[in-house]
Amino acid sequence: MDIFYYLKSCDTCRRILKTLNLPDSVTLINIKENPICKDQLAALFSQTNSYAALFNSRAQLLRKRGLKASELSEETMRDLLLEHYSFLKRPVLIYQDQFFIGNAPATIAAAEKRSMNKRILALLAAFGATTIYGLNHTIAKVIMPEYIGAFGLVMLRVVGATVLFWIISFAFPNEKIDRKDLFRIGIATLFGMCINMLMFIKGLSLSTPINSSVIVTLTPIMVMILSAIFLKEKITTKKGFGILMGFGGAILLILQGSDYTLNAPNILLGNIMMFVNAMCYGTYLVLIKPMTQKYTTITLMKWMFLGGVILNLPLTFSEFTAVEWTSLPFEAIWRMAFVVVGTTFFAYLFNVYALRTLSPTTVGAFVYLQPLMGILFATYTGNDQMDVIKGMATALVFTGVYLVTQKKKVT
Repeated sequence: MDIFYYLKSCDTCRRILKTLNLPDSVTLINIKENPICKDQLAALFSQTNSYAALFNSRAQLLRKRGLKASELSEETMRDLLLEHYSFLKRPVLIYQDQFFIGNAPATIAAAEKRSMNKRILALLAAFGATTIYGLNHTIAKVIMPEYIGAFGLVMLRVVGATVLFWIISFAFPNEKIDRKDLFRIGIATLFGMCINMLMFIKGLSLSTPINSSVIVTLTPIMVMILSAIFLKEKITTKKGFGILMGFGGAILLILQGSDYTLNAPNILLGNIMMFVNAMCYGTYLVLIKPMTQKYTTITLMKWMFLGGVILNLPLTFSEFTAVEWTSLPFEAIWRMAFVVVGTTFFAYLFNVYALRTLSPTTVGAFVYLQPLMGILFATYTGNDQMDVIKGMATALVFTGVYLVTQKKKVT
């Protein structure tokens, strides 16, 4: 877990916190209100192997008691650290398996660089996942049901992703999942790798690509509500306004519409399924967020997709085996490969990586880019054209995502 130990009443700590602009995943602990306990101190000591490295040699209580830090033993320092918050050198940052102690300029510069690099990479990962999802609305739609049924495509997704994640997992250290986390991961798998996928693919086969790309923009609203309830994430005015702006841009896109649509036999049912998909995906993001702080992305994905294969098997096996695999044209093969490698493997990998640094609300807000990516892809392939209305919608979408991804300033 990423933690920032600081003193809220300390001007230096507040200045450093503002400078670092830490991601939402970092837990802020005010040591005056929540003094460190034995377990926390033991965790800090495991990083330094020295209580002296954690000890504030300029604490006023030392002078009042007539003590000198240089004359104190390790055991005495440990006892003092547990006795009073002022004996802890501050701030202390544990971030992405790296440790930063004190307010020295070099220490703060190193921490700031680490935090900034991670946040940029996380934002790029979320953007990459959304871009893939945006393209997928059109790419996956074309192959259903002519070459593969909706549920058969779900089976192909989870089986393909499971194989890829297990192969790549051999290049990473093996992690054991704690028994107490199995239930949460299991429920997240049910929502993220089963219901979510079944509703999305089946809904896409019944509705239109543009409808599906817009309906998924309901995800951030669900994430924001669920995060506020279960993760106690604060909904700021800026984030709320950003959500509304992004949603407004997405709606503007759907109202503009297009004269060309692919086969859509039951738009109403498809839209309902897409709405269920948005709710399930939002639930998945909130459930899996705490696990991303504890386990690596590869560990989570290999086990969750394996669980997804088991959960989806009863509903998808018949359509999966009905596919005439040996007679598929290249047009169908490359689209299926994109759905497995891009939409499933890389998109889920990118999203879980982004969740290690960003909040579920921030990651969820990127779905507002999906209608935009869909229109850009259609324009590139000659199926649509950019105009003033789409330009206005684009500006709203990007502004909304910008507002949601900005962190609240520390004052």
